[in-house]
Amino acid sequence: PTEPAKPIEFHYWNIRGLAAAPRMIAAYSKLKINETRYGWGDAGKWFGEIKPEFAKDNVLVTLPILKDGNRTVTMSNSVILYLARRARLSGPPAARDDIQALLCDVYDMRDVLVQLCYWYKGVCRTVKEFNEQKGKYFETKAKPFYDKYEGWLTKRESNFFIGSKATAPDFHIWEMLDQHEMLAKDVGADSPLTDKPKLKAFYDRFRALPQLKDYFESDAYKLPCNVPEYTFWSGAGSSPAADAPQ
Repeated sequence: PTEPAKPIEFHYWNIRGLAAAPRMIAAYSKLKINETRYGWGDAGKWFGEIKPEFAKDNVLVTLPILKDGNRTVTMSNSVILYLARRARLSGPPAARDDIQALLCDVYDMRDVLVQLCYWYKGVCRTVKEFNEQKGKYFETKAKPFYDKYEGWLTKRESNFFIGSKATAPDFHIWEMLDQHEMLAKDVGADSPLTDKPKLKAFYDRFRALPQLKDYFESDAYKLPCNVPEYTFWSGAGSSPAADAPQ
């Protein structure tokens, strides 16, 4: 008899980070995934032992990683697109360029947030700088992305970013909107969705998808957004790490 297909292995840090979108895609489509999460205390073992083993199959390897049979897939957008193809969420062929462009753009959106939160990025380097920058972050850094995404949905008159059903970029865009909602609440800023009716409707519509009900009730959704030990903000209600540069 034919052996049943092995579940896909998924490896990432014990945070939402770049894993939230792949986790949601798997939950939405009921793909079987065995996940290994690494705490920051596992960093030495990861870099010294585990990563070199993965690198034997793929020299580009970095977290997140998918292991599917003899395939080792790495880099966040590649992982998202691979899972989307497996889940039939990669959209029509004519939309593939738009899908890739949206994934690249929302990665840039995440990057500006990471630069605010992680001091090792060298942009926001101290608690003092974080407190100075957090109030103006939404207007100076986040707003251009909100303007683009509101314009995208307005022009296309669609419920999701590619037509009437969720596809790969919707998952990461929603995740970044959700993280920004939490951050805005924590720093006392208005929701950046306040004057973005199309984007707000998308945010609410996606959150209400019945296919994701179990995910939003799971521990994966409750994980920190960023590594608490190395950030000024790691998720809802968080404070700078105890040893954060002052």
